[in-house]
Amino acid sequence: MSAVPIAMIVIGALYLDQCPIERYIPIYLIVAGSSYMLRTIISAGEAYYRRSRGPASSNEEQQQCKGLSWPLNLFIIGWFVAGNVWIFRAGSQVDMFDSRSPYFCEETLYLFAYWLTNVSYLLLALTCCCACCAGLWACISKN
Repeated sequence: MSAVPIAMIVIGALYLDQCPIERYIPIYLIVAGSSYMLRTIISAGEAYYRRSRGPASSNEEQQQCKGLSWPLNLFIIGWFVAGNVWIFRAGSQVDMFDSRSPYFCEETLYLFAYWLTNVSYLLLALTCCCACCAGLWACISKN
């Protein structure tokens, strides 16, 4: 298991009722963390199944294993988009210091969600850059 999904669940649960500006931010963290953990468990189960069946497993059996993770992956992508809306919509108005304010969101909760989302985009951009560089290198090395 990864520490990040566990931290998402813990922080979301600890501050569940401490973000009146956007009450879905802690729920987003709990559901996303749980979904990531479930995806990890499914991936580990698929790997175990493939290893236990060996090279004799049919293509149909492999497709059945992959069929479990596609709906979950689609849900995770949709939930990530929804989380972005909730996090960034609150961003310009959030008050992390006055707990009586209707714009309050607990500082640890909001900053964790905000930076986790930004790091996700940073990693996506880095992956795209690396893939482009690898593709360019492959094209250049062919010639």
